[in-house]
Amino acid sequence: MPITAYHGTTEYFELFELGRTGPNIGQGHVSGVVGIFFSACPKIASTFTVTGDTYDEAYNRIGGSRVLISNPYFLDGEPWRDDAQVLTCELAVSRPLIFPVTEWCDLIDRSLDGEFDDEPCPFEQIREKALKGGYDHIIIPAAKPGETNAWGGDFAVEYDADNIIVLDPERIRIVERTPSDEIMPRPAVWRRR
Repeated sequence: MPITAYHGTTEYFELFELGRTGPNIGQGHVSGVVGIFFSACPKIASTFTVTGDTYDEAYNRIGGSRVLISNPYFLDGEPWRDDAQVLTCELAVSRPLIFPVTEWCDLIDRSLDGEFDDEPCPFEQIREKALKGGYDHIIIPAAKPGETNAWGGDFAVEYDADNIIVLDPERIRIVERTPSDEIMPRPAVWRRR
């Protein structure tokens, strides 16, 4: 069953590669070992094309009032990249593993806190479990209204839509490239001069 999903990026490429994460997620992000991430919502995907304070702005402009990043960083000093784009992709999904959003976010927090530093990475274990079970994708369903994360707060806005993690890049077909500006216009202060 094909699924249309969206991937925000600041880099141009023809094919997806496992193990390669863009500068907005950061090389070695704890969950990056699982696969390639997509959102069911193009506006949410577009937030991964900006960084720092503009990342918070982006989340606020797509309907959230939540702030995600407390330590902003910038790519080459420019938070809005001219080459930022959202890829519309068709994913060939036949057997997805459904992973609860509460458990996923809890694992991310615990990993970032260093809880698994001396243990096998739980995200690598999730990937192995999915592959051994014959799954081709992992779907993290959107958080339900009123649902709270493990620490009792709201989920990050990226969990307002389903997240789809592709385990095999050969199951991805890029259908269209849209400049991120067309999906989520830049605020006037960051527009190109």
